[in-house]
Amino acid sequence: MQFFAHLPVEYGVLSVFVCQNDPGACELWDATSGANRVLLFPPAGLVPVAVPERV
Repeated sequence: MQFFAHLPVEYGVLSVFVCQNDPGACELWDATSGANRVLLFPPAGLVPVAVPERV
């Protein structure tokens, strides 16, 4: 799966992943096939990563 987006919502952050295999290899139309996934990360413990310094 390939990372697609982070979506901030009032109860945390949704991370969206989608299947990027060859056409027809993923059953994108089937909600229970596991081809796509959304994970909810609750706000507790989420800390933004600092932007690294340029070298």
